[in-house]
Amino acid sequence: MSREDLSSTGMDLWKALLVPLHPASLIFVGISSLILAFVAPVGLLGLVPGFFLVSWLFNYGYVLLEHVANGDTEAPAISAEMLSPFKARPCISAFFVVCAYSVMPALGRNASIALGVSVLVLLPASIGVMGISESLIEAVNPKALWRTIWNMQMYYLWVLAVIAAFALATLGILRLQVWSVLQFAWGEIAILSIFSAIGGAIHARRLALGFEPRVSPERVNAKAESERERQRQRLLDEIFQLVNARQSQRADGPLTAWLAHADASHLADDVRVITHAALNWHNPRSVTTVLRILLGILVTENRHTVAMETLLHVLEKQPEFTLTSEPHTLRLAQWAITDGRPRLALQILTRYERQCPDQPLSKEARALRDDLRIRTGARASA
Repeated sequence: MSREDLSSTGMDLWKALLVPLHPASLIFVGISSLILAFVAPVGLLGLVPGFFLVSWLFNYGYVLLEHVANGDTEAPAISAEMLSPFKARPCISAFFVVCAYSVMPALGRNASIALGVSVLVLLPASIGVMGISESLIEAVNPKALWRTIWNMQMYYLWVLAVIAAFALATLGILRLQVWSVLQFAWGEIAILSIFSAIGGAIHARRLALGFEPRVSPERVNAKAESERERQRQRLLDEIFQLVNARQSQRADGPLTAWLAHADASHLADDVRVITHAALNWHNPRSVTTVLRILLGILVTENRHTVAMETLLHVLEKQPEFTLTSEPHTLRLAQWAITDGRPRLALQILTRYERQCPDQPLSKEARALRDDLRIRTGARASA
């Protein structure tokens, strides 16, 4: 990945952190933080509503992660299915953490520290796996988690850095002893931002992870390519109808319009497909007319490389092919010399001279032909 691509992806990662600040997410945070601030001082009576609210928060976090991983840039709206307190994904994450930390007291100091660090490092990967696949088994499979971390590479370190930054900021806010509603609101924003960051990293490394999001440059490009191929086939059908109707001269209009609007990166491929299709039509005279029009347009547009590739392709199937325009023929011969093909240049000129006797070569073309005969050792009678 180039430095420019990494920079662009980095901008997308930072945008992922802003998704929880969209109105849909802020409304959820505002309402739930107010309720949490109200029930927190109640004690045991507040455990039940608090449990439900925290469950809903993590349910929403997983939906947010999936949303961002799929390329969406706005927070999802709250739905009824998010309100179930016993969704599998949050429960598995909690079970993963509780199981790991419950055995820590039975371990030695070094082993406990190693286990705690491992859990902290693996937890984002576990959340990410469940966020995009909902595979509960893979979410607790160490091999699958390390494979996920390896495929995410530097982006996983970015996720860990984001988590550390929010943890430090949260500790700072708790020490300030600000209004409890603000503390709960900040805590929820921090949690949702971490989920969003994991989703953004997954979207950035979607190819390495084998994940196909709903929205991605690959899908956009594939859709655009499919549409372009459909339009190109329409062009071929139109030209084919003209060829069958013995009106191949009228192919000039659609071919000129297509090539005028063709993207430079697609031009060579478009011309190659059109040439290949035309050479397989069963109407030699009309096909030759179409190919002459196509090459004439390429020469007029000064498409040196594409024109020469097309000419060589045509000559493989029609060795006696030539243009009927002397200026275009001369330009092709000059390009052939530029490409280090003097014999091809001479063939272009002599073939034109032989097949178009009523259109004599210009003085410049004759001088070039004679020079090429000397350079290639060809006889004047050739």
